[in-house]
Amino acid sequence: MAQGARVHSFDVLRSFRAALYKFAEVAEVALTDAEGETQRVMGWLERDQQTYWQFQMRKRQEEVAKCKEAVRMKKLFKGADGRPGSAVDEEKALAKALKRLADGEQKCKAVMAWSRKLPKDIMMFKGSVQRLATALQSDVPTAGAQLSRLLATLEAYAAMQGPTGGLGADDKLVTSSIGAAALSMTRGGADAAGARSPWARLRSKTPAADAREKASGTSIAPVELRAARLATVELEGMLALSAERSAVDPQSRIVLAANLGAAAQIYLERLDIAFPGDSGWYIGRADDVATEPGGSITVSDLLDARVDLVDLLTLPKGYLAVLDGGGVVSVLGARDEELWKAPEAAAAAPQPAPSATATEPAAAAPTT
Repeated sequence: MAQGARVHSFDVLRSFRAALYKFAEVAEVALTDAEGETQRVMGWLERDQQTYWQFQMRKRQEEVAKCKEAVRMKKLFKGADGRPGSAVDEEKALAKALKRLADGEQKCKAVMAWSRKLPKDIMMFKGSVQRLATALQSDVPTAGAQLSRLLATLEAYAAMQGPTGGLGADDKLVTSSIGAAALSMTRGGADAAGARSPWARLRSKTPAADAREKASGTSIAPVELRAARLATVELEGMLALSAERSAVDPQSRIVLAANLGAAAQIYLERLDIAFPGDSGWYIGRADDVATEPGGSITVSDLLDARVDLVDLLTLPKGYLAVLDGGGVVSVLGARDEELWKAPEAAAAAPQPAPSATATEPAAAAPTT
């Protein structure tokens, strides 16, 4: 059922997102500066101050010894009148030297005490700000990405024309539903259910569990996929699919086909877990080039480069999605029925591969 939404200003969300990123930047700089200052103070205390006061103690002890000797010599020798000489000045110098020595001893004790105490205080400081540092490095980028997706969804929602004429000039009232637009992109609706898609032949290209497990031991840098980023309507179309979704562990691994970055078309298939830490996802080439698994990356590494795939990766086991330079080409269910198809491809029968010269074999039985 169509629902209305009253959207007054997108600039507020944009300003909040900018302020969030600015806060994260300032806070990270402050934490870095604070950590650098603690290390600087610790180095100054352990190196400079200990060396300085050890030297001062030797110097002041020598000064006290010289003053004591001067007093002794002054009292030992008698003057012309046969009386011992006055040692008032020498005794004043000795008292001053003894005071400097006592002050040096206090400073040495303070340096040693702070050398033991400061590392504990630094560790307590790091522990108290660790949650903030984790939030700045993880939660803030995630929140920023969610705000970006929210903005894109709202802008697309507000731009749609509803049955009453669409967006008002003053209050920006939208009476249409973006979910209806996503539903309209489903090819044939229920009539398409049960029809086997030609893209099902891609399942035969997916390597077996043992081959994926072997490839998972090789970590590779995130591949720059040639497939276009998913548009807002495509993202809504993925969410509109009726499926029991299950999130993947961000630290679990996705196995990739070799030379994946050179493929104009790719496919993502979710399979049974093949090894500990497996996400179940495999990304392969949808062209006629036969490749072996090239390695694996973590889900978080993939989403750092392609956050638009986050909802697609929640599709259940048995689902397969084909992407190319135009976005999502097709989404297949567990029985190889085509659940979603790009609108520009709806008028023509889907081709099994982008190559015009290749001859496709008969469709293989689906691998589940």
